[in-house]
Amino acid sequence: MSLLPLWEDIEKLSPDPATLERCYRLASQRYLKDIGAAEGYIWGKIKTSGASFYQVCWQLDTLISASNAPIQLKPDKYTLALAFYYCKNPTAFHTFEEIPSWVINYVSKKPFSEEELIEKEAENQRSREKNQLKRQAEMLQGCLILTLWLEDCLKIGLARLREQPYSFWESIVTRLTDFKLNGIASRLLPLFYQRNDENWIQIAMKQLGEIILFCEAFQKWDDFTSENQQDLLVYGGATIKKEIVLNEPHIPDDWFVCSLEYKQISSDLNARFVWLFGLSTKRYAQVISYSWRGEKWEDNYELHTRVKGNVHYYPSGFPQRAILQINERESGEIASFPTDYKDWHSFFESYKMAFKRHFLLEEFPGCVSQLTVLNEKSLLLLDESGTAIETVPDYDEKWDLVAFSENKKVTIFGLWNGLYFIPKSYF
Repeated sequence: MSLLPLWEDIEKLSPDPATLERCYRLASQRYLKDIGAAEGYIWGKIKTSGASFYQVCWQLDTLISASNAPIQLKPDKYTLALAFYYCKNPTAFHTFEEIPSWVINYVSKKPFSEEELIEKEAENQRSREKNQLKRQAEMLQGCLILTLWLEDCLKIGLARLREQPYSFWESIVTRLTDFKLNGIASRLLPLFYQRNDENWIQIAMKQLGEIILFCEAFQKWDDFTSENQQDLLVYGGATIKKEIVLNEPHIPDDWFVCSLEYKQISSDLNARFVWLFGLSTKRYAQVISYSWRGEKWEDNYELHTRVKGNVHYYPSGFPQRAILQINERESGEIASFPTDYKDWHSFFESYKMAFKRHFLLEEFPGCVSQLTVLNEKSLLLLDESGTAIETVPDYDEKWDLVAFSENKKVTIFGLWNGLYFIPKSYF
């Protein structure tokens, strides 16, 4: 049995194509539980991106949907997923004699008027500002503690710092976490694990230098633009909610998928990093998404293909991380990389301008064309002007790149991390 004509009416209610696209992967037994139906109502619970569940329901004759998801526009992807699953699998919904009271309460609740929505948003904004001020105060206190610790590190010197046991690093990391400086903690602990790296001195100098710069800047908060204040918060460990990012202006373009990388964060969590290049805007965007315990990725990407869609950048002095709302896909690889930088001089000129806008910039992307790969003591990338840049020493695909580039020049997309260039894909 199928109720697809009903779905045709429901899908027209979606606030945008991206919401509709996201609902399909959620419409399965993997995400839904406690589903039921009675007297023209359907309901259930649907898994969120974490470990909890939202309650979702529909009154089918009026096509009124409701949920306790913190999304103002309805129907959201969660209620749409329930409706789609019902239209495809109505027999999966056990029929009950009574409708749960929460379903009646949700559906009968009057939607907010425009004035109420404005007031609610103003209230939310006041709450966000209050929470941010509280977090800033905690982070500032943490910066003062961190400054004293850094001074002690400089006194003992990098050689002795390298020899310190795990407990030395763990103690400061724990204190920083207490003061909402999770971002700094995540940058310090790897210095212990990398202590046997032959380039540890360089890595430590760069990392500690950036952290010192962060501490000094945070104590001069009012001297910075609102965008750079956001950069400070994010570097320190704050997160920006997706709904705030989606309120930023959208930038439509055809986006070329420059690189696609998966990383295991923990036994339960995987991350995906996608770098995009706007063919018209000539801007880069990084889309980061997560998969909890093997759940499907929200969107699918293919390396070196194009997607048409709207990008919303996270607030920053030099925006890079973004959310992409896909409208169309172009399958199959395209003929060539987009034209970006012709040599290292033009690449680093752009990097210099970007660094002025975001002084804590950790990665700078770019496609550099006409490069010769030199496999000497280290892997070097030589441009046509004769300038050579060293790649990161532990580059995993070194021999693949050497084999690919034999007897020809290549275009390479990669990231400059302040010390080395990290190739991510090539053509």
